[in-house]
Amino acid sequence: MAPPSGLRVIAESSHKTDRTDSFHLANLLRMNYLPCSYVPDKKYEQMRNICRYRVSLGQKTTRIKNEIHALLTRNDIRLKQSDIFGAHGLEEMKSLQLNRIDTLLLKSYLDELIYLMDKASYLQDVMAEQAKDISEVKLLMTIPGVDFYSAMTIIGEIGDITRFPNPKKLVSYAGLAPRLKESGNLSLQGRISKKGIKNIKMDIDLCSTFSNSM
Repeated sequence: MAPPSGLRVIAESSHKTDRTDSFHLANLLRMNYLPCSYVPDKKYEQMRNICRYRVSLGQKTTRIKNEIHALLTRNDIRLKQSDIFGAHGLEEMKSLQLNRIDTLLLKSYLDELIYLMDKASYLQDVMAEQAKDISEVKLLMTIPGVDFYSAMTIIGEIGDITRFPNPKKLVSYAGLAPRLKESGNLSLQGRISKKGIKNIKMDIDLCSTFSNSM
């Protein structure tokens, strides 16, 4: 399996047919220049799938919360609770008297929000139970600030860490390596590339700590 980003020369060619594509791919393979994608085994694939699903639930929850904030703002409503999505805040929102359309919208938002929160809570329990039996996750959790969810996300996205020949390769894979431009005697380093796996939610210090422990 080859990543499309590594085959842009073929994809963007002005003369593109199945015959020419096959010829170019065969040449790359013959010269050992064909970029290959990492395919995780079932253990890491299942961990990755459940973590990505949990991330998607969080993204959907954030979207619904933003919709509710917008609805309250246009009705000039400010709830007294510091966390309006806590138990008391949800109860107060259910009792709000709005116009017919906004009442319908708010009820729909709240129903969807509660459903997503229940799903996320259940998934957290499943992940916590799984984390107990994964040695790599337990090792990562020895780092201050890393819980089972962060550890499972990192391990699930990275996969078998022994496939990286050194810590720098891991940092680059995670998208945390600085941009580098060299020409002659000029060498410029910029901000991190952020071209790695987006679901690896860790900062530069955490990545450095993890890399130094290898």
